[in-house]
Amino acid sequence: MPAAFFAVLEQHGRPRILHSDRDSEYLSQIYMELATNCGIEMSYSAKVAPWENGYQESFYNGFKVDLGDPGRFESVGQLVEAIHLQLYVYNHWRIHLYT
Repeated sequence: MPAAFFAVLEQHGRPRILHSDRDSEYLSQIYMELATNCGIEMSYSAKVAPWENGYQESFYNGFKVDLGDPGRFESVGQLVEAIHLQLYVYNHWRIHLYT
């Protein structure tokens, strides 16, 4: 997780606030210390309140729709490639439509 965390900071800069749900990876001591040591304030949604993560939930919904039926791929490799391509498009093109 630390490598991914720092890769995001390098690519997008340090946010003032980092909001997430209460999944265990976001509540782990390592994750919270990384954020705190980088001067990032943590923000969490209330328990059992996924609507507080509207952007994240919207992303996952759009991701599933754009990907389509994962059963259509003949191999796990094809599925991984499709996921990679979809994330690449989102991170390098589509996200800019909304900022």
